[in-house]
Amino acid sequence: KEIFERKFPYKIILENTNKALAMGEYTYGAAKDCKSFFCINWGYGIGAAVMEDGRILYGKNGAAGEFGHTIVYATVDIKDVWKRFPREMPWQSV
Repeated sequence: KEIFERKFPYKIILENTNKALAMGEYTYGAAKDCKSFFCINWGYGIGAAVMEDGRILYGKNGAAGEFGHTIVYATVDIKDVWKRFPREMPWQSV
């Protein structure tokens, strides 16, 4: 953060993907008319953020809204329609 602050004349804010997504949805996206909502991000993993009264909730340790997930490996048949995927394919579940 300090490197960017020295290089650019802007305030630099570092945020995790889920909280940044919620801020974007609140400002420009599907939640722009909502003051409070729960935003789930399902991508490389599963994450979430909570917006309450227009502010991201961080909680005592910065983990408010976060929840865990387990990667479950499902064996798929290479001859099946999943040919483009490796034999061991990760699936996510909450």
